[in-house]
Amino acid sequence: LETAFAATPANTGRQRERKGRPGLKYLVLIYGNPLNWGDSVTEAYGKLTKEEHDQREAAFDAFYEELKASGKLIAGTPLGPPQTTKTITQRNGHVAIMDGPFAEAKEQLAGVLLVDCDAIDEAYEMAKNFNEIKFGAIEIRPVAV
Repeated sequence: LETAFAATPANTGRQRERKGRPGLKYLVLIYGNPLNWGDSVTEAYGKLTKEEHDQREAAFDAFYEELKASGKLIAGTPLGPPQTTKTITQRNGHVAIMDGPFAEAKEQLAGVLLVDCDAIDEAYEMAKNFNEIKFGAIEIRPVAV
């Protein structure tokens, strides 16, 4: 995820210069219910037929390829299942390592994309086209470098 760029202040975050053009970097956090990631499914997801599930997968592949072709995708990856997560904290000089994600929630972080957009509205429009928002949520954060 490391990219060389010079940062200058701007009112919506820091303006970036990458490959000779200004742009803003955004981290797109993709949340979903882990029950949807394996053989078990939630009620809403479970109502999909095999054909609908295959269409959903194809829609994601098309979305990802379109994002790559646009030159806006810097990096992206799915994450492992939440049960493989370790959370490390330090309180009063004591370090604790716990199994599982930091927050207990139905939706968990499923993957991330790092994108280069001219404005945050462009990132919003991109996220609206991501089919997964029907089953989870998309969080967009400016990258402060």
